[in-house]
Amino acid sequence: MEILNTVNDILWTYILIAVLLAAAVWFTIRTRGVQFRMFMEMLRLL
Repeated sequence: MEILNTVNDILWTYILIAVLLAAAVWFTIRTRGVQFRMFMEMLRLL
């Protein structure tokens, strides 16, 4: 059971953070930074 907890901790901390960061960079590149380009439009709509 201890091995399972250790693997679970590794998967849900280090690997998950790396995957989420990689996805964020990939989507930013693919959308050409729409979250930065359209920032003023977002504020206007709010």
